[in-house]
Amino acid sequence: TSVQTGDWSDGSTWDPSGVPQYVDSVVIANGTAVTLSENADVNVITINSGGTFNLNGFRVTVNGDWVNRGTFTPGTATVEFVGSSNSLTGTNTFYNLSKNVTTASTLIFDGTKTTTVTGTLDLSGALGNPLTLSVNGSSNSDLYIVDGGNDRIQRFSPSEDAPVFVSAWGTNGTDAGEFDVPHGIG
Repeated sequence: TSVQTGDWSDGSTWDPSGVPQYVDSVVIANGTAVTLSENADVNVITINSGGTFNLNGFRVTVNGDWVNRGTFTPGTATVEFVGSSNSLTGTNTFYNLSKNVTTASTLIFDGTKTTTVTGTLDLSGALGNPLTLSVNGSSNSDLYIVDGGNDRIQRFSPSEDAPVFVSAWGTNGTDAGEFDVPHGIG
C-alpha cells in the first residue's frame, strides 16, 4: 500500500517498505500519487478513491485484477494482462491494452463502467486455447469494440459462454455512419 506520494521504485513509498514485486497486490491509497520510473510487474493493482497512478511512459504487467476507483494516467504506455483470468473494475482509459495467451484465459470487463483504449488494443488467443472476453455487472452490458484500423465499431452481447457478435457499422469518411480512425465511445 502506498503511504506517500512518490516513485514506484522508491521503497519508502510503500508499506511494507520495498518495491512491489510480481506476487504483490498493490494499493494506491487515498491522498497519494505513485509514478512509474521503470517497467513493473505485479499481481493486482487497486487505485483507491483519491489515489493517483501515473504510468509515465512505462509498461505495467498485471497477473491478476485491475481495480480503479481513483485517477489513472496512462500517458502513452501499455498495461499488459497475463495469467489465466483478469478482471477490470471501474472506469478506465488505457493507451495500449494487451492480453496475448497460449493457454485458455479470460478477460472480464466491468459492465457497469466504461473501458476505453485510445491507442492499441492487442488481444489474441491460440488455436484450441482461446482468449475469452466477458462482461460482468449487468445483463444488458453490451461490449463495444472501436476498430480504428477498419474505421468501424463492433457490438457484442453477453451470453453464457462468450460475447456474441451482434453488429458492426462504419466505413472511412466524414459523413453520417462514417469514421476517420475512431478511438472511443462516450
